[in-house]
Amino acid sequence: MEPGIKQKSEDGNEQCLEDSLPFCDAENHIFVFCLRKGKWAGEIWGARLKCCENPLCDCANVDFYCCRVEVANGVVVRAEDEGTPAPVLFFSLNPFERRIVPQSDRSRRHESDGLAKGLVAEMTEKEWSELSNYILMHKRNAVQEMDVNSLAEIPPPDNFTVDGEMAPYAQIFPFADTLQFDFDDDNWFADDHYCVTPDCDCHDVSLHFLRVRAGSDGIPKGLKAIGSAAYDYELGTTKVRHEPADGKPLIGDLVDAMLAAHPSYRDDAKRRHGQLRALYARSVREAKQHVETAGIPIKRAEPKVGRNQPCPCGSGKKYKKCCGMK
Repeated sequence: MEPGIKQKSEDGNEQCLEDSLPFCDAENHIFVFCLRKGKWAGEIWGARLKCCENPLCDCANVDFYCCRVEVANGVVVRAEDEGTPAPVLFFSLNPFERRIVPQSDRSRRHESDGLAKGLVAEMTEKEWSELSNYILMHKRNAVQEMDVNSLAEIPPPDNFTVDGEMAPYAQIFPFADTLQFDFDDDNWFADDHYCVTPDCDCHDVSLHFLRVRAGSDGIPKGLKAIGSAAYDYELGTTKVRHEPADGKPLIGDLVDAMLAAHPSYRDDAKRRHGQLRALYARSVREAKQHVETAGIPIKRAEPKVGRNQPCPCGSGKKYKKCCGMK
């Protein structure tokens, strides 16, 4: 394919298609790109994207299934070579770590690694961010729409709680929406924990407030725990549990700032609590069933009697000639 394909822009002027590439259509799992260097320079590639949509999994890889594409009347279509479907090249990228994910599948076409390296070498922060948002969008949709009973694998009960009662939502669903907000020129996070005790019907959320620590260059360097509160999402009331050592800021003010930034949180908290309760109940139920069906051997109260040993009944006969015959 010759470089420099033209298409009409919205203002009616011709523009080079490569100038608008790459672009990512996250909703439809599509990524289109055109490399400017190397053996594929000027060729347009279309990739079908795929990511793990298990809401419990922390996998952040994006799979690329790529083939050459052409443009017909402004529409990107798959290229054909003398009636033969264009070959598919496959690779995976981790957009959060900005790297190519190693592959062990030897059946992959050897050109796949070269295409991956060429793409990564030319990708900008914008494209990496688009891929990160692609994962976040589909993972977060999966969290909201999941059916707890349809999940293939779930964590054991011990993996849910840090104190035997409260389960951190972000620990179970690593890509869930974060409770991020701004207060007093600082960036904050609220880490929400929920009670999963089977017989408890409370509506409390344990909110742990974390301030983002920025370095001298303004880049975030970590999080600092400040305080915590219990928030009742049914009544909308707050009970302070731990105030900052110096009394500033007031925990109640942080709760108000978080709720202002996330106006749907009362409903979201109810949904999150229900998800964790249902998931934990299933985990406990399956753990109990596993113990009951694990086939644990039953220990004999008395050692097994050999066939030629004296019968334990006291008859004086060998066991095989006495009770062993019954």
